[in-house]
Amino acid sequence: MHRIRLRQGVWCVLGALALFLSGTVPLAAQATGSIRGQVTDAATQRPLAGAQISLVGTQRGGLANSAGQYLILNVPAGTYTVQAEIIGYGTQSLQVTVAPGQVAVADFALSQQAINLEELVVTGTAGRTQKRAVGNSVTSVRTAQITEVAPIQSVKELLMARAPGLTIMSTGGEAGAAQRIRIRGISSITAGNDPVVYVDGVRIESANFGNYGASGGTVQSTSPLSSINPNDIESIEIIKGPAASTLYGAEASTGVIQIITKKGRAGAQGIQWTAQAEVGRTDWGVVDSPTNYWLCTDFHIDRPSTYPGCRIFTKTMPLEERLLKDNPLKTDPAALRVGHLHNVNIS
Repeated sequence: MHRIRLRQGVWCVLGALALFLSGTVPLAAQATGSIRGQVTDAATQRPLAGAQISLVGTQRGGLANSAGQYLILNVPAGTYTVQAEIIGYGTQSLQVTVAPGQVAVADFALSQQAINLEELVVTGTAGRTQKRAVGNSVTSVRTAQITEVAPIQSVKELLMARAPGLTIMSTGGEAGAAQRIRIRGISSITAGNDPVVYVDGVRIESANFGNYGASGGTVQSTSPLSSINPNDIESIEIIKGPAASTLYGAEASTGVIQIITKKGRAGAQGIQWTAQAEVGRTDWGVVDSPTNYWLCTDFHIDRPSTYPGCRIFTKTMPLEERLLKDNPLKTDPAALRVGHLHNVNIS
């Protein structure tokens, strides 16, 4: 009798546990939903296989199959931004709301956007034309977007690593030294390799000039591009195709750089002020500097007019006592010292 009751008690517990589990599973399933849809070409309506689907702000996503269809399971209930992207097409985002136990639908029709060919560029002919109508490779550098986020000091800093095929080589380590610009390498052994430079349609000198002396007897050159304020430039266009010589002449085989400056705009314009303040300090005075030693030999002592510092020594003194010590960087007044910098500019 006791065994029968015990078995009945066990079966009752197991039955209650089964009922509990059967009730919790539907509740967990009802807390999530699914997102499905199809990705197609907006022009041809053909499916885009391999399109990447992702839920913005989460780690969930997937890829479209050969029919352009996708399915994302076990998505918690809520509102999401679904994004579809594939190489050669523009990115598209849709907002969907996932209900518990339901399937949300998000279909995408992507438009081709491989290269922006409708952009207006400047050529050697009068007026502007579309990039698709130019048989050359044209790279545009939007200066205003760069100068707002980076401390640009020269035109060549604007071009540094921002145009494919354009290389900038330094001619020296001195401050103000010019740099060489090469577009697609060196094209001639005897002719010049500097690109042709135009500023608002007017050609300027592009080769380095104005040599100035430096320490050690070396000579450095300057660049005419250094005289152009980057803040006055609206955009720069680099033409790299060899067909540019048909518009600009044989010298354009080395490339063309078009600099378009900012111009006035029609309509009422408010006064614009630019203010800049800099505060800093140089700590050269606390930097360790070497001490210079000069040994006064008998030759130096015999010529006091040429070596006046050796007058304090005699030839009978030991050599180790004939040393002149000097630290010109620390001697008062020191050449290098701690200084404060203040610079205020308003325009």
